[in-house]
Amino acid sequence: MASAAAEQSASELPAGWERLADATDEVVASLAHWRRRALDAEAEVNRLRQAMNDMLLAPTEGEIGSVDELKRLRVENALYLSRIVEARKRVSTLLTRVAALEEDR
Repeated sequence: MASAAAEQSASELPAGWERLADATDEVVASLAHWRRRALDAEAEVNRLRQAMNDMLLAPTEGEIGSVDELKRLRVENALYLSRIVEARKRVSTLLTRVAALEEDR
């Protein structure tokens, strides 16, 4: 992809314009490369998302369906998160007590 400045002969361009034209060409090529990579990545994300949805919607024979398993795991995760919050509160209380005891020394 050549710019208009690159098409002119070197003698017709002011000083520095040839470098600017070369840099512009590099930027355009780089942009095209990254755009292509972004489109490829988006296509891969869509492919993986579709594969995951297909897997979740197709329960296996004799086992709990993947959707049911996912729901169970989300409930279990919520339980663990609430336990973490409670543990953080207890640790914070203990740290406050320790700080108060250290001040009393």
